[in-house]
Amino acid sequence: MRITSALPLATSFGSLKKIRQQLTEKNLSNGIILKPLTEESLHIAWPAYIEKLESRKNHSAVTNFKMATLNIIDNNCIEIIVETAFHQKFIEAERTHLIDHFQQFFNNKLLTYKVKIIKKEEIPSSEEKPLSSMKQYLKLSEQYPCIKELKERLNLHLDFLNIIVYRKG
Repeated sequence: MRITSALPLATSFGSLKKIRQQLTEKNLSNGIILKPLTEESLHIAWPAYIEKLESRKNHSAVTNFKMATLNIIDNNCIEIIVETAFHQKFIEAERTHLIDHFQQFFNNKLLTYKVKIIKKEEIPSSEEKPLSSMKQYLKLSEQYPCIKELKERLNLHLDFLNIIVYRKG
């Protein structure tokens, strides 16, 4: 017995685009006006969702959502950029609620998002690292030669692990 399907096994992107176009036309004919996806409107929708998280007392998610950066890929897709996979998990945990929020806000049932991880470049710190004990000794002995003379006179051996050992001679 052979089972056949009315749908082709592989759907091309062209047919997916056609379905989206039909859905858009249907929405327009029903009087549903899509809100344009712009940077300004996205930066209104995103804080509105963060407020929903705050009202649900999901403070850890709020922190991670505030750290994310948003980009518009096209009229139906938003890119959410986070720094780590840990931040991504918080975004993904809210996937259904976030998609629903965006779709209602923009009146667009085709709206989706992608999460992208981009690690920020580490900024070299302007603070100096503490010197090792050997470097401290060398620096001080350059500044004050009497330190080196005293070490030799007392016949001391420096271990540079903050231990001064007296050598028997």
